[in-house]
Amino acid sequence: MSENQQTILVVDDEPSIRKLLRRCFEKESYRVLEAENGSDMQLQLQSHPIDLITLDLSLGKEDGLNLAREIRATSSVPIIMVSGKGELIDTVLGLEMGADDYINKPFELREVIARVRAVLRRHKHNSRLVEQ
Repeated sequence: MSENQQTILVVDDEPSIRKLLRRCFEKESYRVLEAENGSDMQLQLQSHPIDLITLDLSLGKEDGLNLAREIRATSSVPIIMVSGKGELIDTVLGLEMGADDYINKPFELREVIARVRAVLRRHKHNSRLVEQ
């Protein structure tokens, strides 16, 4: 792993989605970690520096909105919600709970990469402003 390589944590209970996003992000030279639930996510967050999280809104019995709120309580790591729920209210709630962006399933991988880059760019820019 290169020192400049950014790490993305993919949190989704569907193995096929995790695998798809892993392959997509690795092709773009990101380091990828996976979690299938909130416990796994917390373990990864405690064990590794994470640059961005993609977080499914529905993780079986767990609610991605609550997980986003928990993350936001202690961290400013960028969060992109990824969800099969396409209602406007779901998008609004996701953003209000602390997500930096929201992507509906099914998604185009090019759009996912573009959104990840944009969120990381904004986060890096905002971090530099805070340091000054």
